[in-house]
Amino acid sequence: MDFHQFSEPDGKYPFHTPCEAADRFQYRLIAQPVGDNIEYTLMTVDTRLQQMAADREWMGYPKRIPRPNCDRQDNLRDANRRRAKKIRLYCLEMKVDRLLTLTCRTVAGRLLTRDQFLEAQDMWRRSMVKKYPDFMYIGVHELQQNGQIHFHGAIRGFVDINYARVEWQKALNRVLDLGLPDFVGPNSPGTCHVQTCPPRLLHMPVEKRQEIMAAYICKYISEDPLSFFNKKGYFHSSGVRLRKAVGRWLRAKTMREAIAEMARLYCLVDSDGIPLWDKVGRGNDFFQRYRVASAALAPPF
Repeated sequence: MDFHQFSEPDGKYPFHTPCEAADRFQYRLIAQPVGDNIEYTLMTVDTRLQQMAADREWMGYPKRIPRPNCDRQDNLRDANRRRAKKIRLYCLEMKVDRLLTLTCRTVAGRLLTRDQFLEAQDMWRRSMVKKYPDFMYIGVHELQQNGQIHFHGAIRGFVDINYARVEWQKALNRVLDLGLPDFVGPNSPGTCHVQTCPPRLLHMPVEKRQEIMAAYICKYISEDPLSFFNKKGYFHSSGVRLRKAVGRWLRAKTMREAIAEMARLYCLVDSDGIPLWDKVGRGNDFFQRYRVASAALAPPF
């Protein structure tokens, strides 16, 4: 079967007609550099279903044009899946090691709006960067039922919790224009929490702990279709950039053959034939992911 070996990860699939029998399933390999490692993801693509989607114009639609037979909730779920994927990659790229929570409360009958919370968050971030030049963070907003806004995220490196808490309370006090001489304790408009890695996770690899933190953050990605969350889904340090992934089609017909082809193409075995990768996640018959240290081989980029 003839098809292009190399293509962009977000490009169209090489459809063939008829997509039946052995040609129905094709295997695609995505190599994503993240942190000090390279993640290889093997996916099984059902070309028949993809062809049906293309025939109904479900793929390749311009942005901001509603897709047929697709409601707002479907679009929101797709967006949340993309956000969760980016948050996981950013946590691995930044090498986060601590969880962060910024909270606010009702003071004198006043509750922060989204714009006010963002203003206070930016003021707090500037004060943290001033004291810690290498400060990095990533997180999402949570809108509670009582209308209060919380920020759940992760940071990298040690920070003075007392300094972070006082700066956050100063930012809230300034945004609300409370003028409180004493804005701590019961008069505090909010607080800041920083949690280190729990002892029960210390035996795990560093990357696994980072993925657990990313999963914790992703729990707070909103499923509420209100415009509150449609402006921006997550926040991270501006100096962090994800490197571009590379996609490749494989000639394998089964997942076992695809794994062997991946190891042969990129030499992911040592001189004794032992694989160099660490398997990430449980995986299944249609999805497998492996992590390889970038120093162990020449990246395919």
